[in-house]
Amino acid sequence: LPMKVQAYLNFDGRCEEAIEFYRKALDAKVDVMMRFHESPEPAPPEMMPPGTEQKIMHSALRIGESTLMASDCHCTGKPKFEGISL
Repeated sequence: LPMKVQAYLNFDGRCEEAIEFYRKALDAKVDVMMRFHESPEPAPPEMMPPGTEQKIMHSALRIGESTLMASDCHCTGKPKFEGISL
């Protein structure tokens, strides 16, 4: 059986910008996009910096037959490349 790998990318505050890039560059289709303020169980205030309510809590993009999931994660706006988790 073929195995599918679904990546979950964290953009640390720049997820919406990444989604727009993938839409334009790869014709990605947005299946799901939930912002932090839309969560049925809001994060504790100490977990989220002020003003991050509009950031992306979870998204799912379809690129061809693949699904790419993405989030703003901690919303610091200072993403660093320090490895990959799948």
